[in-house]
Amino acid sequence: MNKPTFGSVADDYVSTELGHLKNEKHREQWATTLGCKPFDMDRVRISKLAHSQYLAALEAIRAKAFDTITTADVQGVVRPIWTEQNETASRVLGRIERVLSYAATLHGAPNFTNPATFKGNLEHVLPKVRVQTEHHAALPYSDAPAFMSRLLAVRAPSVSLTALMWTVLTACRSGETLGATWAEISEDGLTWTIPAARTKAAKEHRVPLSTQAQMILDQMRRFRRTQRGDLTQPSREYAYV
Repeated sequence: MNKPTFGSVADDYVSTELGHLKNEKHREQWATTLGCKPFDMDRVRISKLAHSQYLAALEAIRAKAFDTITTADVQGVVRPIWTEQNETASRVLGRIERVLSYAATLHGAPNFTNPATFKGNLEHVLPKVRVQTEHHAALPYSDAPAFMSRLLAVRAPSVSLTALMWTVLTACRSGETLGATWAEISEDGLTWTIPAARTKAAKEHRVPLSTQAQMILDQMRRFRRTQRGDLTQPSREYAYV
């Protein structure tokens, strides 16, 4: 009995196995990169040639029974974008691998060897890519006072602006600020204790609060609904008063 095509399994996987995801953008990425819906070239910055080669190879494996797809077939899909958009290509490869594993389990192919496996398989035939990480330029320390003065001069301050100032004053990561809760602030308002689960070092971090940071707390209390709610997320725990 012939096995279902990769395309039909991919469509099924996206509609059923990913149906529970609340992140619509995540489902959209899966659907477009696996050919479950028309691919929008503007969403991925690759050349027209790479784009056409990628789509042609993708269309070819979508038409094949999943258990007949080879490593060469998978390589044909990701190779055109492997160097231009390595991060996207790696995600596509992972998605193909998951769909094929899903197909083998669902449709009874116990001896199936996944051709989309990277380690020990495609790593030997795909070009090695050196991924360069681009960081945002840091604000020179000498410019910090002027920057803070500009923030303070804003006539209609928002919670987002206040959160930015809090991050600068406490020298913490933005994620730590966005996840901060009133329960982490000491009763006297002089210390912010970030639990280990929310720090990059996985260690509890205590931050002494300067006079300016304490003023930020006074501002945030204007938006507070609950004593233990999020400190900087007005959409969930705050209301303007």
